[in-house]
Formats: sequence, C-alpha cells, structure tokens
Amino acid sequence: MNPHDEQKITSRDEVRKAREAKRASAAAFLPANDRFKQSYASLTYLCVIVATVAHFAIFEFFPKLEAADLGVVSDEAPAAAKQLVLDINAKRKVRYAEIAKQNGTSVDAVAALAGEKLIERTPPGEYVMGVDVRWQKKK
Repeated sequence: MNPHDEQKITSRDEVRKAREAKRASAAAFLPANDRFKQSYASLTYLCVIVATVAHFAIFEFFPKLEAADLGVVSDEAPAAAKQLVLDINAKRKVRYAEIAKQNGTSVDAVAALAGEKLIERTPPGEYVMGVDVRWQKKK
C-alpha cells in the first residue's frame, strides 16, 4: 500500500467528518418544525394529496341532503295534514328570510343549513327529502 493512499484515505475521512459536523451544526440551528419538514417532506406531500382526493370524493359522491320544506310522504294524507304542512313551510320561509337578512346571506343558504340540522335531528326510520326531491328513509 502506498503511503500517499493512506494519506488520501485520512483526508477523505477528515473531509467526511467535517461535512457531517457542518450538517450537524446547521441542523442544530434549525427550528424543530423545519427539521420535521425536512425529514418527512415526501410523506407530508403524500398526505396532502390523499386528503385532497378524499375530500373531492366525499363531496362529489355524497352530496349533502337538504330539507328546506316539510312535506307529506303519501298523496293520500288528510287535507288537514296537508294544510298544516303548507302553513309550517310558509312560516319557516318567513323566518329564513329574517335570518338571511340579519346575517347578510341568501335565504337558500339559511334553508340549506337549517335542513342539515333538521336531518341530523331526525331519528332513524323517519323519512327525509333528499336533494333529488325524493323521500328517503333515514338510516
């Protein structure tokens, strides 16, 4: 073995150690958040992409249900029941208009939010009207 080769190896080792020391000292001054981002950057980007795709899929394939109006499931309902439903819906629309004016939003937005809340409160087994304007039994 040539004495110059051993000196080169020593020099390479010294260079490597110097580089590692420099990296370590630079990393020591990085905030923890930046060190985390550097170590998990690809995983972070993957998670963001997966979350974006999941949100798109949920909103595309599972549209929200709305219940802006009450209704009668059967056309054979008594006239008094039908009239009661019409009265309730008229009063509801007036109240939605008041709320929309107070909050500077549209009546449709208030009705959609109220519909979501009403559907959440509806017990399973009851019927709710979906966005396709068909009655569906809530599960």
